[in-house]
Amino acid sequence: MKFRRIKQVFGILFILAALCAVLAVGVSAASSGTCGGEGDGTNLTWTLDDAGTLTISGSGAMADFGATSQPWYSNKDGILSVTIESGVTSIGNCAFYKYEKLKEIIIPDSVTSIGILAFTKCQALSSVTIPYGVTTVNRGVFADCTGLESVELPSSITTIGQSAFTGLKNLASVTIPDSVTSIEDDAFSGCTKLTSITIPDSVTSVGAGVFQGCYNLTEVMLPNSITSISINTFTLCSSLTRIEIPEGVATIGPYAFYGCSGLTSVNIGNNVTSIGSYAFKGSTSMTKFKIRATVPPTCETQALDDINKLECTLYVPMESIDDYKAMDPWKNFFIEKIRMDGDSNGDDTVTMADANAIVNNFLAKGTDGFVEGDFDEEAADVNEDGSVTMADANQVVNMFLSGEK
Repeated sequence: MKFRRIKQVFGILFILAALCAVLAVGVSAASSGTCGGEGDGTNLTWTLDDAGTLTISGSGAMADFGATSQPWYSNKDGILSVTIESGVTSIGNCAFYKYEKLKEIIIPDSVTSIGILAFTKCQALSSVTIPYGVTTVNRGVFADCTGLESVELPSSITTIGQSAFTGLKNLASVTIPDSVTSIEDDAFSGCTKLTSITIPDSVTSVGAGVFQGCYNLTEVMLPNSITSISINTFTLCSSLTRIEIPEGVATIGPYAFYGCSGLTSVNIGNNVTSIGSYAFKGSTSMTKFKIRATVPPTCETQALDDINKLECTLYVPMESIDDYKAMDPWKNFFIEKIRMDGDSNGDDTVTMADANAIVNNFLAKGTDGFVEGDFDEEAADVNEDGSVTMADANQVVNMFLSGEK
């Protein structure tokens, strides 16, 4: 009986010893390994130290992974920082997908490619620098990285991919370099702290929903190089107060400015031929709608609904007034002719008299607000900032001196 118990004890001890050995091997295996994307994968190795730093070293490309198939996945909650050493040329798809504890990533200049969804939902990341040499910010790379406050894009970037920065609720500003030619669908959607953005003239394509839900966006500069405003581009950008649509734009897509309740002024170039369904629906604050097209654009279902036609003045080319008055929904607006920029006194020329009229108007604002003679605030607002100031007067002087009309 006693011998049987001793055998049982030794059996238990043997099993425990075997388990400890397995666990020991498991910890060791989970702390280092290979992750290369070339040959047998040994071109890159990785190690994880006790401080939570994952280091990837070697030469060449990293392998692509699925959402949970990274070799370091079992330690994802313990990875606080990642250091990728020089020599590594790519970061694989989903390499750090939903690594919510990751606070810092160091990417060397040798990296020229970052795979799709590589850092999606890394919510503890506060900043990231993309090295020169990377040409594409791929789909969803930094999507829902809600802690990101700044992103540096190098001048090598040509494409900002679909949903690349969507949901970055703490991103206050971003500079798009002149190298970028394409911004794909939903690239900055839901970036609710973003207040202004300038899209350079190098960009020829802006996808659907790019700024959808950026409700603190107040200013956007669109380039002359684009030919259309896509569906949902500025949907629910409720803080946007004015927009200037460049001369090259031919179509304004459905829902393009849907729910832009703060929009007061729109200036549309002379090549627009159509405005899509619900494009400006919800623009309840609109007071000035200027369109330079000589042929009235067609408007799809409820394109201009919710604009108070009695409170909003429609400015159109003088020779086209009758055409606009005969066509729905334009005929429901109060319509005036577009005067040339700077012609504040309405004499169809831009001279020093116009600059003087602007100065007098500006000074009169502090007294009784009365300016003698015919004064056109719409034409006087040369810089299109929504107010007539000394800056407009200075611009008119420069126009006169340079002979610009």
